[in-house]
Amino acid sequence: MIRTVPYIIPDQRLSWCAPASMWIIFTSLSNELGRQYLSLYEIIDNLPKKNGSRPIEARDFDRLIEKLGYSYYYYYGNCKQDLYDDIERKFESGECKQECKLKHLYDHIWREKKNYNLMDSSVLYPYIESEIPVYLVFKYADLLNIPGYPATEHDSGNPPDDCHAVVAIGHTLDDNGEIDTFIVHDVSASPFITIPRDFIDTCLLEAVVILPENTYHYNFVRLLLTKTVETIALFDDKIRGIIADGKIIYRAYLMRSQRVKFWFTDRTKYPEQITNTFSRADVPQYVWVFEMSNPELKISDLSIG
Repeated sequence: MIRTVPYIIPDQRLSWCAPASMWIIFTSLSNELGRQYLSLYEIIDNLPKKNGSRPIEARDFDRLIEKLGYSYYYYYGNCKQDLYDDIERKFESGECKQECKLKHLYDHIWREKKNYNLMDSSVLYPYIESEIPVYLVFKYADLLNIPGYPATEHDSGNPPDDCHAVVAIGHTLDDNGEIDTFIVHDVSASPFITIPRDFIDTCLLEAVVILPENTYHYNFVRLLLTKTVETIALFDDKIRGIIADGKIIYRAYLMRSQRVKFWFTDRTKYPEQITNTFSRADVPQYVWVFEMSNPELKISDLSIG
């Protein structure tokens, strides 16, 4: 069973797939983020005006998201990594001049964030587990290469290299309990379409995740956690052993800090020093929680913490 999110088939005279996909995300998160419901008209009215020569893409939503006061994070996909690598090489070699049109792209997206700005299936998973729908952009032609993916009249006249936005809302599991497909809403085709996990890793162009204010994105928190676990391993033999064999598994999800405080202020389960620390802790409204295990423990549905 999955917790579904709203779905809308946009009027072709009103919008493209991109604004309608963003409408799904804002509508789904409006109650959770404590923000007013947004209509599709409001989203379109606040987007940068386009002349129709190209589709609206993830970066075009910067102005809208900032105006509405939402925190956000932009990701690029694996298939764009080659492009950004080439841009970086040209800048370093001097081939690309400072006035190059790609300078802003290089500075804003790649140079500062290249080590933690990549969206793939392993990054998408914790957002889906946290019940946060994710805005994904692919080439429409790539989507149509998925067996059984529905072609639509809405996009039939678009060039094959045009971009198309969908909203990731869930995932499925195979017989071994591993993720095999992700579930997406395609506002131009159908709700509840499955796309293979490896398709995310090879064909994704870009993605946007809307998060509560003062919440770090997953990749940054995972980097911090890795350093923390390495420090803990200096004093914990079990964790040191799992790190040493390279088989540590992280399962992450975002939750309200009230739940975490409720757990760790239980004096019947935890020492007074821990319960006092958590009861006085000043933490954001939402926090990332990580469960750590390895393949052997996972088989028995166990973890090391």
